[in-house]
Amino acid sequence: MTALVVPPAGWTGPVNQDLSQQSGVQHHFGRVGAVVEAIQFNGPNIVLYVTRASATTAASGDDADAELLQFAHPIDARTLEDKAITVEGAWHAADVSGTARMVIVTDAHQIVSVKGECYAGAAAQPADVAACTKALTTLDTGIAPADRVAIMAPSSVPAAPQLTTPGPSGTHVAMPPISVHQKAPADLRPVYVGAGLIVIAAVFWWNRRRAANVRG
Repeated sequence: MTALVVPPAGWTGPVNQDLSQQSGVQHHFGRVGAVVEAIQFNGPNIVLYVTRASATTAASGDDADAELLQFAHPIDARTLEDKAITVEGAWHAADVSGTARMVIVTDAHQIVSVKGECYAGAAAQPADVAACTKALTTLDTGIAPADRVAIMAPSSVPAAPQLTTPGPSGTHVAMPPISVHQKAPADLRPVYVGAGLIVIAAVFWWNRRRAANVRG
């Protein structure tokens, strides 16, 4: 593997050989078993930590999402360029300010992440802080751009919604008979009887009138 980073000129290091062991206990890519390298460089009132982890992968999108949780700082920027995911962030806590950068790439067999962190004390000079921040741009994953493959989409991405009701098909579907309530026709018999009584009364009245006229 290549060097993890190009440190600022004149800084002491690499030091702290226990750093690899400390970083190795973390669950890189969401699981155990990753190969971890870690180094530290010291500048005037400022420290540069660099960690590189690698592991075989069959689901690079899920592995990358899990590794991003190891960034452990606010993410101010995220980019995807040259098939590499890069995140950056800056923070300030008490008398310590910091900047960090992580790069994740994968080839046909493995996924690699490299993270650099600059921790500057209150007495650190702006030029030294700038030098450490510049060093973060030299982080090396050890996988050349020509050998990289695109990181897969994570499986946690929601699937496109599917229709739950089947659409129409060429098969004829028999529908059950539908019972339609029909209003019963009106009973007209009382009307007919009433009309008949009127006619009979009219005829009876007419006959009586004719009889009266004959007698008179």
